[in-house]
Amino acid sequence: MIRFKIFLLLLTIIAIVATFYVPPAILNILVRSYKDTASPYNIGWNGTASLLFILDAYPGIDIIIVNNDDELIRELEKNGLLLLVSPDYSFNEDICDRIEKLYRSGFINIAVFDENITLNNLLSRFGLRIVGKAVLETVVKSEPYYPYATIIDLNNTIHVFRLNIGSPVQYSISIENIKILSTSYGLLDENNNGRQDDNVIGNFTIGVLLNEDKGYILVFGDSYPLTNSGLNLNLTVSRVLIEYIVHLAYLKNNRIIIPNYLYRQTTVSFLDAVHPSLFFIALANGLRNFDIYLTSVLNRFPLTILLFLITIISIIFFNRLFRYIMGIGEVQEYRLTRVKRYHYVVGSIITRDLWSKEIIGGLEKELVLKYWSTLVATYKTIKNIDLNDVLVLKNNDLLIRIGFNKEQIKKLYWMKRIVDKITDRKRFPIIINWKSVVRDFIIYLEDFLNILGYTILNKSGFRNVSSIIK
Repeated sequence: MIRFKIFLLLLTIIAIVATFYVPPAILNILVRSYKDTASPYNIGWNGTASLLFILDAYPGIDIIIVNNDDELIRELEKNGLLLLVSPDYSFNEDICDRIEKLYRSGFINIAVFDENITLNNLLSRFGLRIVGKAVLETVVKSEPYYPYATIIDLNNTIHVFRLNIGSPVQYSISIENIKILSTSYGLLDENNNGRQDDNVIGNFTIGVLLNEDKGYILVFGDSYPLTNSGLNLNLTVSRVLIEYIVHLAYLKNNRIIIPNYLYRQTTVSFLDAVHPSLFFIALANGLRNFDIYLTSVLNRFPLTILLFLITIISIIFFNRLFRYIMGIGEVQEYRLTRVKRYHYVVGSIITRDLWSKEIIGGLEKELVLKYWSTLVATYKTIKNIDLNDVLVLKNNDLLIRIGFNKEQIKKLYWMKRIVDKITDRKRFPIIINWKSVVRDFIIYLEDFLNILGYTILNKSGFRNVSSIIK
């Protein structure tokens, strides 16, 4: 006869082997995409995923990406640089009010890189505005009309670069508080047609740095240098802008907060084949990585781990010694003796400890048989009916006549199958948790005794079964 644990082990092995012969399942997977946006989650040409990798490499810089207004305000209250690169949406007026308050209270700096007017409702609170019209080249007569521009770095060194689609930045505050970082000479595309027609020509401010008592606001009218594509082309201006971002972040607790929810999302659906064997491959890789990690930890801290293990072993040893000295062992032995002595446990003084493994460990089958004998003896005494014979003959009509309903009859048959499993050593039903069987036996036993007006739980209005069963 194969023991249950061996049977379960063999069944598990068969199931694992069988998974490699099961055809893969086709899953319809929905994924949020930030394609064609400047989101930090977009790895396309106009995303800013590469910017995050560069910023993250700076010592101490902590990048936080938030996904709603509440998260944004909560993170800004901890200080930081609010970084906004060409968002698709702006903040509502309430959030603009709260951002302005945090800025004027010295909690945050703000950096905006955008050629559009999306964020003007926020910038206007500080006397700043992005025009939203491109500056074009004045000499080259063929596309693209990208003009030259200059930018001043943190060391006041001037660099020359080409704008992409840069827009002028306007300011209506004291010149003493404004540092002009970048300018470009060209044509302002007033009608947004991208051609050199009757447009305004002149020298335009492309980037400014507002310096007030408690914070800085950087506005640059071209987001392209910070995109994945721009970082590979406009190396000079990209490096300068990143240095400004890091500098402003260092001034506010080394934190950069990016509101990703300002970028539009699209849901992409695609089908993918998933095979069950991938789970075991992933599990194997996980165990391998854990082994590598554990080995590295053991090599780095051998003495610390040894002391930790010695401490744990000592705690366990002294805990057991203390329990023995205090007589815990004798108390448990006393309780165990009480369990063996009573042919029904529920009415005894140790009922509250019935589910403790230390109390009934190994006695579950014995208790089940005693509960069953109590039930059979009670019905034989009161009704002159042998439940064993009734259940063998499947005389359900008789059970109904003496007060059982259909649900109770099912429970009674279940109890009999458990008893037969113990007495006849049958394989089925398979039982994983014998403690739960003991619990159910108590509940059902009480229910069936109540039909006759008796109880083992000292229920009010019923007589104790010990008055008729000795």
